[in-house]
Amino acid sequence: MDFPNLRLSTNSEVYSPQGDTWFLADVLEAQLHKEISNFTCSILVCEVGVGSGFISIVLAKKFPRIHFIGTDISPKSSRLCLKNMSNHLPWIQYEIVCMDLLRSFNPLKFSPDIIFFNPPYVASPFDEMRRGFFEKSWAGGPKGITVIYEFLRELTRFTFKKAIFLSSINNENEILERDFNDHFLFHIISQRKIEKEKLLCYEVLPR
Repeated sequence: MDFPNLRLSTNSEVYSPQGDTWFLADVLEAQLHKEISNFTCSILVCEVGVGSGFISIVLAKKFPRIHFIGTDISPKSSRLCLKNMSNHLPWIQYEIVCMDLLRSFNPLKFSPDIIFFNPPYVASPFDEMRRGFFEKSWAGGPKGITVIYEFLRELTRFTFKKAIFLSSINNENEILERDFNDHFLFHIISQRKIEKEKLLCYEVLPR
């Protein structure tokens, strides 16, 4: 993806766009190019863990038919994302909700077409996850999949067409496929080495 020269507001307590962000943005652009021809009306896309809003803003500029809803557990991230989106997008194209994952949405009233998540996937002690909102943006628990596991558990409540998320090849991802096999089909659709770590991009399809 050719990223536009976005001037985004930043905050030292909010995860800033990095290699994993750009990797996921590349994958999503390719996915949306394929998907958009299958829709005759607007598309509802939900980003979990919006951070600064970089990915949704870039995609919204490229795909104006998409309506974005973003969530983030951090009030500071939610406020920062709302500020950045208001500076770059028409207000009718986005909504931001401060919540943990998707927990405040009613599955009877919320059915996004695509859900994506750049989760905290770095293997780390549970204590790291409890330190603060910034640590929550990268600390993924001892096996690196604690938050991803909760995300997938949340997905079982909703109707959607596909979900996309990142994980590290070093994580115990087989647990995810084993425990959620009755609900979802998992496909690795892309992978990329970011510095010393190889990241996997998973596509999740409802069974």
